[in-house]
Amino acid sequence: MSAKENTATIQRFVDEFVNHNNVSVMDDLVSRDFMFHDTSGKAYKGTDDFKKQASMFSSAYPDTRAKLEDWVVDDVKGSIRITFSGTQTGNLMGIAPTGKKASMPAIIFFHFKDGKITEMWQMYDMMNVMQQLGVAPQMGQAVR
Repeated sequence: MSAKENTATIQRFVDEFVNHNNVSVMDDLVSRDFMFHDTSGKAYKGTDDFKKQASMFSSAYPDTRAKLEDWVVDDVKGSIRITFSGTQTGNLMGIAPTGKKASMPAIIFFHFKDGKITEMWQMYDMMNVMQQLGVAPQMGQAVR
């Protein structure tokens, strides 16, 4: 597919999947052999684990919005700089709701084949999010 078509796939991923929590759109956007690599280094085959992780974040931040800040896309690869933001009103990895707003800049890399996303790597700074929520010390603060 062309860079233009792959860019449209990324924009659809951000708009429909992230901003409108339309989980079913993943079936249209990704290949059957989709691989997802999370920020911890774990790799997941298929969409089930990816959808579970996304559901965890959307449950904790039901007002999540993503802003596509920058992108570079060609016929087979793409990379985006994106900022997720929302208010933590649900549990997040054992952290009780804080009611605080947080933003999370991220970098996501994509591979495409036949108009579908075949592989995705996501990198973000979860410690920064924990600091924004007040559940981790800021840099320079002592841990007690």
